[in-house]
Amino acid sequence: MSILKIYSDTKSFKAFSENTEMPVSSCYDKEEAMTSKRFCEEYRITFDVSDRDWDDLEGQISDTILFFGKYYAQIQELFSTHSITDANVVFILWSTLDENMVNQNIYIPSELIKLAGELNIGFRMSIYTQNAFDFLNEKENAIRKKMPAANERFHASGGADSSDTEQVTASLALVRALPMPPPA
Repeated sequence: MSILKIYSDTKSFKAFSENTEMPVSSCYDKEEAMTSKRFCEEYRITFDVSDRDWDDLEGQISDTILFFGKYYAQIQELFSTHSITDANVVFILWSTLDENMVNQNIYIPSELIKLAGELNIGFRMSIYTQNAFDFLNEKENAIRKKMPAANERFHASGGADSSDTEQVTASLALVRALPMPPPA
């Protein structure tokens, strides 16, 4: 799973989110409640980039390249109409480390680096240990580990249609609603 997060300290993304074809997963205004105890510190919009499993970085990267290709002009428009303080693609991954492996290498191809660089977008790797969600029951853990594929048409056509977007958005909302592990 990967998402694109874009932040601004001066202007709301709400109007853009209501008029874009980009797959918006969330949009918050400054000081808007994100949860009952957490408030957004700046304006933020988040887009769903890839619904690939957490152990499929190559697939997430391929989807991200397709996403940038499909929405390049809209991202440029968004950046030209807002004072952007940060923008990054977050790749959500399972760690490959175990008792036999002490090093994990992550390769980002130059094609993606070039596209992201042209748009002034960085990368973030959110890497979870394989047992990060052991405190959840089996059903919740299965949802986190393997998101249902939206539809084969997404990858075959290079983009999502409205039914795909609705299914992915519903799945992501379900995962985001699950409790996070308690702090160590």
